[in-house]
Amino acid sequence: MANRLLPARTRGRDFFRLLAKGGEVLLREGLRSFCQKSSRKILSLARALGFRIKDRFGGLLIGSGSKRMRIAAVTMVYNEALLLPFFLRHYRYLDEILVLYETDTTDGSLEILKQAPNVVIKFCHIEGGIDDIEKVNLINNALHHVAADWVYVVDPDEFVFPRGESPYHFLRRQRGEVVRSTLFQVYRHRNDADLDARLPPVPQRVHGDPDVFSTVQKESRPANAVYVKPNVVRPSSGVRFVPGNHDVDGNPRISDEFYVGAHWQMADLSIALRRRMERKARISERNKALQMGWQHFDVTEERIRVECEHHLDDPIIDALLSFREEDLRHPVSEKRSALQETQ
Repeated sequence: MANRLLPARTRGRDFFRLLAKGGEVLLREGLRSFCQKSSRKILSLARALGFRIKDRFGGLLIGSGSKRMRIAAVTMVYNEALLLPFFLRHYRYLDEILVLYETDTTDGSLEILKQAPNVVIKFCHIEGGIDDIEKVNLINNALHHVAADWVYVVDPDEFVFPRGESPYHFLRRQRGEVVRSTLFQVYRHRNDADLDARLPPVPQRVHGDPDVFSTVQKESRPANAVYVKPNVVRPSSGVRFVPGNHDVDGNPRISDEFYVGAHWQMADLSIALRRRMERKARISERNKALQMGWQHFDVTEERIRVECEHHLDDPIIDALLSFREEDLRHPVSEKRSALQETQ
């Protein structure tokens, strides 16, 4: 199997590079110096060769059976040009981001999406504006056609991750079909800088409401506990979401472990004003009748400004402060990076 997975030309090149390095030092500095000064380099090259072999076999260590674990996401996009650069940066490690693209979109979202190599766009349209029943039907139908072991079902303002470890390591040990994410409501602190799409998004907004399980409902916002969402799922299980994506149908096995995440609905005044006022204008008649998305029904620019000002001195949320973008990398990719550094 090793001969089949690791090409002979690659094996030979690495082996002779290793011999050449050792021989060069031995001839130049003598045996004692060779042993004293070159052991670290030789071990580094040997380790790099080991990484390359493991890279070829990496899929056997991560995921089920003999295939490499695949993680994807499903989201729906309508006028998300402000958030998409951050969303695509955070989820760039995923194998696929399936975007249900609302054709009523009028901003530059489509052009931004086309620049991301892991994005697959599916055009769709919901007549009558925001209709959470139609939306969840589109998501459920799309979810079970994604070729992945795990799928994140997230909105463009949701940034989820497992705390302190690789998603691949976290998901490999799960035995259920669903993992919940505790999404913290974040706000711009008075000392925060403007958002920068060139930087990882999560560390840019780490202040907010730390009581993620609060059941206190606000005037224009559901209780925090509503945002403990079962949004990391095995598509093979056939799990289906209910309208709003805050719960799943049936009785799937739910993990005792949690992802964490940041909910950016109010992360910056500019984002909150545009997105929430647009949503208010697009609420469907069915949503109004069923009180779905009620937090947008009567929201005003003044209420949004007051809420943002009220949270200017929110505490730091430790779960978000601990985020490291390097934790999201696939372990095989990390090994490949280590190899490249030695060449």
